[in-house]
Amino acid sequence: APESLTFAGAQDKIRRLALFFASLGLPRGAPLGISLPHGTEACLTLIAAEKAGFVPCLLPVSWGEDALLAARKKLAATQAQL
Repeated sequence: APESLTFAGAQDKIRRLALFFASLGLPRGAPLGISLPHGTEACLTLIAAEKAGFVPCLLPVSWGEDALLAARKKLAATQAQL
């Protein structure tokens, strides 16, 4: 059965996730890769990433570790050119 979530509960989850993202030490405006299946948790995670000042970047759930690492390296190379 789907999880029941109140507005207050959603706001609390968003706040806690945003605090966690902010604690990562990334600069504001940095891309933040997110790989989650569609659903409530994915939506709350996207909102929290934006609230923490990051740019959420959706990554396919089907990607394995090698594909995720390759994407990270490509992003780092692209950012170095900016």
